[in-house]
Amino acid sequence: MLRTRVITAIIGIPLLIGVLYAGEMFRLGFFLVLSLAGLYEFTAMMKSAGRRVPILPALLFMMAILLADIMDQPLLPLLFITLLLTVFIAVVNYPRITFENTALIMFFSAYLGVCLYYAVQLSFLEQGFMACLLAFLLTWASDIGGYAVGNRWGKHKLVPQLSPNKSWEGALGGVGLAAITSLVFFTVTDMVILTPAYALVLGVVASIAAHFGDLFVSGAKRFFRVKDSGRLLPGHGGVLDRFDSFLLVAPVIFFCLQYLG
Repeated sequence: MLRTRVITAIIGIPLLIGVLYAGEMFRLGFFLVLSLAGLYEFTAMMKSAGRRVPILPALLFMMAILLADIMDQPLLPLLFITLLLTVFIAVVNYPRITFENTALIMFFSAYLGVCLYYAVQLSFLEQGFMACLLAFLLTWASDIGGYAVGNRWGKHKLVPQLSPNKSWEGALGGVGLAAITSLVFFTVTDMVILTPAYALVLGVVASIAAHFGDLFVSGAKRFFRVKDSGRLLPGHGGVLDRFDSFLLVAPVIFFCLQYLG
């Protein structure tokens, strides 16, 4: 299992960095694919639990949020139209499609739409490639640090109801490695940062966001009683399994660079 994970990472990470480096439209395309794959996997998890879902309004709702700026259309009218469609489908198909299931899929479509909206905005910054690379590096550092430290010294469970394998020791290891990674990144690149202390704080905040993003999707998988969100990435599971942390890290990095950097 570990060997498969490593092979997938060795192949996938250079490909991902290449797509990010290729330009704004490639980054936009990647985040669009990520959003569609994420919504598909969440829908599949719901269906595996015997839940029927109104996929069309969820898809339109997510796209309206994600692409409102790019389409140069006001957001609220688009959201209102999709909400009207949601209400119509929910009423016509009740009780085959329950209000609970409608609420679940619509919330997650909004979650994906908002998080990846800021990933797209991050990629459109003046140094969009470096900004996106920073978000991924801090996500990976948090993941690797958490795994390494937790596997070696983890004793105190973090949130056993959501993810029984995660520990407070691992969480601190992830925060520490992300902070160091952030400091090194701003030291060796030409991205401007206020102070070294700010770089360290950015790494800490990003790692905390990464942990919450991971635990949120872990809770969803536990709720639907599935081990992985999908099978697209050998050794890693699905897109949500691999990018769950990044979904919250991207908005954090955007706000920190845009408004505090």
